[in-house]
Amino acid sequence: EQVQFGETEKAFDKTGFSKLANECCVKLLDLSKTEFIEKEKDGIKLEISKELFDKDIIVNVPVMKTHLFLGISGALENMTRVVSRETYKSLEKDLSKAIKAIAILHKLIPKYLAIGDATIGMQGNGPAAYGEPAFLNMILASKDPVALDKIFQEIGLLRKSEHIETASKLGIGSSDLIDIEVVGEELDACRRE
Repeated sequence: EQVQFGETEKAFDKTGFSKLANECCVKLLDLSKTEFIEKEKDGIKLEISKELFDKDIIVNVPVMKTHLFLGISGALENMTRVVSRETYKSLEKDLSKAIKAIAILHKLIPKYLAIGDATIGMQGNGPAAYGEPAFLNMILASKDPVALDKIFQEIGLLRKSEHIETASKLGIGSSDLIDIEVVGEELDACRRE
């Protein structure tokens, strides 16, 4: 059975998440069906799920991949899923507005832990049907989403991503490699096209 965009409960069932959540006593939540609150900063209005502001901890787990328009889709871009469907659609229409809005969103939401899943990422003109699997066998983690995305960009030898630089300039985190402490594997050993 094909799952259509917006059929979150069906996707939970098809992927086995419903069963796993039930076994582990975890509540699954479709953020698109939650209450949204409007926040505004620097002329950008965003409707953000109220759920984010009621939690003690937020963990963002993006699948790390290339993105045709943004360069990469990682921690910063993944959090656009917390905005209302109408807000998301308005961002899709204007790339320069979307780049600024991704950074502004991070000024408006609570801090979070980002765990980037690069075990099987995506390369090529992704996301969606135009990319292909990238078998990286890596997990990236940081309390700084800008640093996490910057390191992924460096690992993939990818072009500079304007949304990462914009977020860095707005003080969301650091995109300067001198300021980012990398632990585990050395960055040079992980780089690959």
